[in-house]
Amino acid sequence: MKTKLIMVFLLYVIILNHLHATAQNHKDLDRDYVKKDSILWNEYEKRMDSIVRNIADRQKRKADLIANLDETNRKNKELAISFKNTIGGIERIFMTRAQFTKTELKNVLESTSLRVRKTSAFKAIQDHLNIDQIKIGNLWPEHLTIVDTANLPIRLKKNITNIIIYNGSGMSDCMGESNRSELNKLAKDAQFSSRAKIYLFYNTENINTLKNINAKFNDHLAYTSDLTGDYSKFKIAMGSQAIPTVYIFNSDGKLEAIQLGVEDIITKWQNK
Repeated sequence: MKTKLIMVFLLYVIILNHLHATAQNHKDLDRDYVKKDSILWNEYEKRMDSIVRNIADRQKRKADLIANLDETNRKNKELAISFKNTIGGIERIFMTRAQFTKTELKNVLESTSLRVRKTSAFKAIQDHLNIDQIKIGNLWPEHLTIVDTANLPIRLKKNITNIIIYNGSGMSDCMGESNRSELNKLAKDAQFSSRAKIYLFYNTENINTLKNINAKFNDHLAYTSDLTGDYSKFKIAMGSQAIPTVYIFNSDGKLEAIQLGVEDIITKWQNK
C-alpha cells in the first residue's frame, strides 16, 4: 500500500513538472515571437525613414516605399506562420488574413495546437473561412446588423449614397483631426445630407464605449458598431483590416467601392 502511494505521488509530481515545463515553453515561445515581430517592424520603419530622407525623386521614393512594405509583409506572413502556435502568431495571422488564400488559412488552422484553438483569433479565422466576404456589386450582408448609440439597428438609407468608414477600436483617431473636421462639415451640409450619409464603425462590445467615443468627438457623424468586439462580425464580413477603410454603397444599395483613407471621398463630395 505504501509503495502504491509513493508511486501515485511520484506520478503526480511528474505531471505537475510536465505542466509547468509546458506552460513555461509556451511563455518562452510567446515572448520570442513578440521580440522577432518587434525587430521586423522596427527595421521596416528604419528603412522607410531612410528612403524618405535619402531619395529625392518622387517616383523612385514611392517605388522603394512600396517594395519595403511588400518585403516586410512577406516576412511578417512567414514569421506568423512559423509561430502559429503562439497567441501573438495566430492573432497576426487573423490581422493579415487578406494576404492568405483560404486554403492556406485552412492548412494553418489544421496544424495548430489545442491551446491556440481556444483563442478568439482562431475562431475568428474560422468565421472568415465560413463567410463569403463582401465584393463590389454586392448588397449589404443580410446576416450583418449594426446599431447606433441608442442601440437601435441601422438600415442603410434608400436612394442616397451610404458611406461607412471602418475606424477600428477608437483608441486612436487614424483619420486625423483635419480629415475628421472636413467629414463633419460635409455631414452638417444640407445639400450633402440629401445625397449621402456618413457612418463611422467601431469595434466594441459595449454600447457605452460607443457612446463615449461619440461624446469625445461630439460631431455630426453617425457612430455605429455591431457590439461584437475586436473580432467583430462586421470586420470579418467586410474584410476590414487597415484603418480607416471606406465602404461606399450607391443609391441602389450596392457596394460601389472600397477605399483606404478618407481623403478621396472628401475631395469628391466637396467638388460636387
